[in-house]
Amino acid sequence: MNTYFAIIFHNQTQYGYANIEITNQLLSLKQYLGFQWKRPIQINLSQIDQIESRNFLGATTINLKYQDKTYILFENGLGVKEYLTDKLLKT
Repeated sequence: MNTYFAIIFHNQTQYGYANIEITNQLLSLKQYLGFQWKRPIQINLSQIDQIESRNFLGATTINLKYQDKTYILFENGLGVKEYLTDKLLKT
């Protein structure tokens, strides 16, 4: 599933577009870098400090805190909100 994301760390924000996959209690963010992938970001679901769903400009975002960083996953396209809600908010 592909969507936009933001990572906030020490008052700096990094935006990107990534492939998101949730398997075996790991959230994997694979950022696009041209025609290649950057090194994936792996988030262990059991170590997420806080997770919530918010409304941003009429779309749903999933916000989570993990290792002093805030990750924001934006709703982008059909099924993204449902996929993230089922996999993240119901675990």
